[in-house]
Amino acid sequence: MKSFSLPRPYPVTLALASLTLMSPLFSPAPVFAKASAAKRYPYIEKVDKAGGAQTLPHSKAVLNIARAAYASDSPHLYDAGSSCRKAEANLVLYGKEDNDVGFDKAAIKTGGANDSDSYRFFYSIKDYHGRRLLLKKYQQSWQGDMHDLLSVDAKADVNKLIGSLASLDISDGRNLPADCKLVTSGNWNCPWLVGGKDATGIEAIELGHPVVVLSDWAVYTVTANGAVKKVAVVKFRPTAERVATLIPNGSLKKLYFLLDKIIGVPAEDEGTYGATSRVRVTAAHAWGNLIYRPWAMEDPHNSRAEVDAGLKKWSSGAAAYKNQYQELLKLYPLAEAQLAQHYQKNLGKSEKEARGLAHSALDQTMRLHFVFPKG
Repeated sequence: MKSFSLPRPYPVTLALASLTLMSPLFSPAPVFAKASAAKRYPYIEKVDKAGGAQTLPHSKAVLNIARAAYASDSPHLYDAGSSCRKAEANLVLYGKEDNDVGFDKAAIKTGGANDSDSYRFFYSIKDYHGRRLLLKKYQQSWQGDMHDLLSVDAKADVNKLIGSLASLDISDGRNLPADCKLVTSGNWNCPWLVGGKDATGIEAIELGHPVVVLSDWAVYTVTANGAVKKVAVVKFRPTAERVATLIPNGSLKKLYFLLDKIIGVPAEDEGTYGATSRVRVTAAHAWGNLIYRPWAMEDPHNSRAEVDAGLKKWSSGAAAYKNQYQELLKLYPLAEAQLAQHYQKNLGKSEKEARGLAHSALDQTMRLHFVFPKG
């Protein structure tokens, strides 16, 4: 069978399992930025003239954490907490891949009244300008856990507060005890805390929604008057609405649209699992990493041989499928060549390195669009 990639023939399996895409508005970048753009991320951006990166007590630590997440081999920045902790000791609370929370016992306490598997609480030992930061982690549903972050009066009895907060729905900012203020709520990703072991302050990082590709991070700090204010944003890619705008124009972008078309329209009976949407979310993250972090690709479910065989079988189902398959065979090597040029220009790779990286990364990206039964 003819291979997608001309330089090194190898099987190309694309079996269309029922998958679904959550509309491509995850978060990619605008039409590819300048040549140096991929090299300058991540960076901290002020959100207003009065505050900003310069006012962050731990701005250097926040940037170190962002750089460690970006450089990690985690396909999702929000899963890189353990790697970031190794790179920056000031990261005192962070989410782990297993849906657990990692924390520094010298800076953070956990437990308290009514603490259980359904509700977990973590709070800063030190107070800053008369406030502590307190995290509530709770079971939302079969979908997973959610997190609310609060600012608490340092004079309040934390254990008593936890007892009250455990049974309250505080995600809308209502029903809060008088000595509590809501900072962020309803986060699927656990907010991270930076600092907290000295008198310089403490920051909270909100990591964005899990479906957003290379999402911005919002940074909050406790101000001198005891308020908690959003003061900065960490950027990992240019601002944009659609995944497609993250991809350079040309064969690569054409391949993106073709693969998305092949995935197809979700069936009405896919249920709450939303197989097609989940695949599209996975594919969107893969494209973000392909352009900006090709060292952090997720492992596909199927081998290339399995995907090739699946696509070959699928292409015999209708004339439209056959046409799309033939277009894929023709377009794939052109996209791979363009990607290699992109890595030379934007990641500083040699021609040989760029070709090898493009070959492996595009292969993984393509396979992440499909899930076929094994065996």
